[in-house]
Amino acid sequence: MKVFTFDPAEYSAHYTAHGWAHIPGGIDPEFLAYVQEYTGEHAADIGMDQYAIKGKKKQGKFEIPEGVRLEELLDSIAGVTGLEREPLALSERHLQMYDEYADPQPHAHKDRYSSQVSVGLSIVVPEESSLVFWPNGDREVNRNDKAAYATIEDGDPVEIFDRPGDVVMFGGNSTWHLRRKAAGTVNLYFKFNDFNYDPLKEDPRHTDAMDVAQR
Repeated sequence: MKVFTFDPAEYSAHYTAHGWAHIPGGIDPEFLAYVQEYTGEHAADIGMDQYAIKGKKKQGKFEIPEGVRLEELLDSIAGVTGLEREPLALSERHLQMYDEYADPQPHAHKDRYSSQVSVGLSIVVPEESSLVFWPNGDREVNRNDKAAYATIEDGDPVEIFDRPGDVVMFGGNSTWHLRRKAAGTVNLYFKFNDFNYDPLKEDPRHTDAMDVAQR
């Protein structure tokens, strides 16, 4: 089973120039159907761990199905983003299900330090929901092992009305971002870095050498 259907070379120039890429229909249909079914079967369990955010979303580690080649996934990410391939780490693999009463206009945030590139896979997205981020604003890296939050009132935001099956990539630890009108949205986020740092121990190849980041 493949995760993506796109050719990384078609999106690498845009990512290099702008710091993000939106790939409509970039998820392989078989993988999309698998995640949608997985969400239905495990909805009661997601959020029963440390990653849930009360009043916002249920969130749990996604178990990569047998047949998915991690090396192929890493090749695709490196091909689009320009991250170094050899030390590339999968630092998060979280399935997120937003609550019915999630704040429609939440604070923006930057992801934890290990999320050098965040890759959002749109699984279920209401028509009014959108991903908003500020690639041309403050791009200082969040060097903490937890997300940083702020209210962003200026700058030139990018707003993407993604649809199920889409893929969005951006600098997670350096780009302020948020999801507007998120209620009912389901995303799968894979997050990567090329400094071999996996503090949550979510890379299937995890070794002790991946616990220490070079800051």
